[in-house]
Amino acid sequence: ETWCGEGEISYDRLVGTQGAGELEKHFGSASLFATRNVIVLADPAVGEKGTALSSLGKNQLAALEHAIKSIPKQTDLLVLETATLKKTSVLLKLLSKHATLVDASPPKGAARRKWLELMAKRVQVRLTPDLIEAMTAAETPLGTLLADLTKLSLAVEPEEEASVDLWKELTQSSPEVSIWEIGDHLNDGRTASVLKILKDLRGEGRTIHDLLPSLFNWSQQRLQIRSNQLRGGGDSPEGIHPFVLKKIGSKIGKTSMDSIRREARELYRLDRVSKQSLENPEQALEKALVSFSLKTRK
Repeated sequence: ETWCGEGEISYDRLVGTQGAGELEKHFGSASLFATRNVIVLADPAVGEKGTALSSLGKNQLAALEHAIKSIPKQTDLLVLETATLKKTSVLLKLLSKHATLVDASPPKGAARRKWLELMAKRVQVRLTPDLIEAMTAAETPLGTLLADLTKLSLAVEPEEEASVDLWKELTQSSPEVSIWEIGDHLNDGRTASVLKILKDLRGEGRTIHDLLPSLFNWSQQRLQIRSNQLRGGGDSPEGIHPFVLKKIGSKIGKTSMDSIRREARELYRLDRVSKQSLENPEQALEKALVSFSLKTRK
């Protein structure tokens, strides 16, 4: 705000390695009425096409460094958004030389819950305890959650509480809540219910590329929770929210680690299928989920 002042600003968003290659074209491209130009170069969001900035090659990094040095600092501001980079990352070393590094990781746990309660109060919507827990446990970006809270405030009467089911109907976030529901049905061996949810998600325009990240997360949570159970651990495994522990832990008490590892390997295979067109990825996902649910009946 200090840098932009009171004048108009223009805004451009570039994605991934392709966006990095187009960066210099956007310098000085503010509109006729704008005095400042903000350019955001970001990793692809979930479901968005593109390659993460951490994959930039040697020549691409050299071109990026040249672009950063060439930016007209009086009129243009460049913001790079990436996932957490390893300390050995060449990109991190480059950015450390030319940029101010800011950890913008979203809050988790109690801090995330407090933020949710504050935003819910601001938009004047009451949430059921289960919905607060679900939103706290989800990986949904905060901006999307705020938009969801606003929708919920318009969908319920002032004296009513918004529920998890209503959130699932209204949200445009990653299909994490539906993945938890798929997980419940998989563990109970309810194949028809799994396929119905999958059909509904497709009807919403979801693809295998949208679903796999949440399925991977679900699979890793199962591995952590079951491993903790077998070790006799009483506490929640590190990084697992109590809501997720309750959802998953109550369902996998008789599931072997070998079985869960097989599921994880199958999801890895599906990821390769989706990227290499070895077979129809949507059909492969459907077959894998049916196979998971049938195995739980044994």
